Amino acid sequence: MLSDITVVNAELSWSFNGGYNGSITFTVPMNTGTARVFNPKVYAGNRLIGEFTITQEDPDITVDTPEIIVQAEGEDVVVNITSGLPWFTEVVGDWISVKPSKGDSSGNITITIAENP
Repeated sequence: MLSDITVVNAELSWSFNGGYNGSITFTVPMNTGTARVFNPKVYAGNRLIGEFTITQEDPDITVDTPEIIVQAEGEDVVVNITSGLPWFTEVVGDWISVKPSKGDSSGNITITIAENP
C-alpha cells in the first residue's frame, strides 16, 4: 500500500484515497487573475511517481458599458456585468453610488450619478 504519498506544489491542496490503485484529487484555487499553470509532482517516499500539468484559464469578466457620459443633471445608468467570479465595486466620492456593490456572478448594477450643481 502506498501510504507515504506526497505532492510537491505549495499552491495546490490535495488528497490521496487508497492503495496501489488509489487516486489523488487536486484542488485548484479560484483564479482571480491571468491564466496559470501548475506542475505538481507526486512522490511515494522519495521516488517520483508522477508529474502533471494543470492549466487554468483566464477568468472572464466583462461589462456592457465600459464608458459612461452623464449630463450635469445626473442620472441612473444600468450596466450588465458578465462574470463567472465574485466581483465588487469601489466608489470614490459621495456623488456616485452603485447598487448592488458586489456580486457572486453575472447581473445588473445601477450606477447613480448625482446632479452637478
